[in-house]
Amino acid sequence: MVVPQTSSLWQVVGVLVKGVAITVLMVVTALVILFLALDAWAHKQTEQRISDALASHYAPAAVDVTP
Repeated sequence: MVVPQTSSLWQVVGVLVKGVAITVLMVVTALVILFLALDAWAHKQTEQRISDALASHYAPAAVDVTP
């Protein structure tokens, strides 16, 4: 006669800990990806502002040539 093995409390705790660890890892990974995306966007915005500022600073002055 085969007696089914009952899972011990430690096995249940181990499964729960693994589940929590995987969930935490996924959340951290998502946050890192979000941070990198926002950082790249902010860097691009900063470059655009610097480019616009330099262009307006070094642009030749408008000359009115109307008679």
